[in-house]
Amino acid sequence: MSSEEVARANYIEKQTKVFTLLCEHLTNAQLAHIQYYDNVKSDWEALCDVHETKTIGNKLFLQRRFFTIKKQEGNDMLMPINTMKSPCEPTTFHGGEHYG
Repeated sequence: MSSEEVARANYIEKQTKVFTLLCEHLTNAQLAHIQYYDNVKSDWEALCDVHETKTIGNKLFLQRRFFTIKKQEGNDMLMPINTMKSPCEPTTFHGGEHYG
């Protein structure tokens, strides 16, 4: 097997594991939203479309946080960026990691 085939096989194995983990935590009603998709990324995006609210109020809130964030004296430069990213992360299931 070439290195490309090995990498592809590893990717498919990991994707299968992630899909299994995702499906273990979904109800039948939620599974109905992802039944026609063929990969984990599209499954996750379908669930986000159903469960995340994308209202103008939420967008304005995040925009205001982005433009008013400041670096505190003595903190690492990445601290404000990580602080800003946390409310933007998609919802996780039962404390699991975000897979996309």
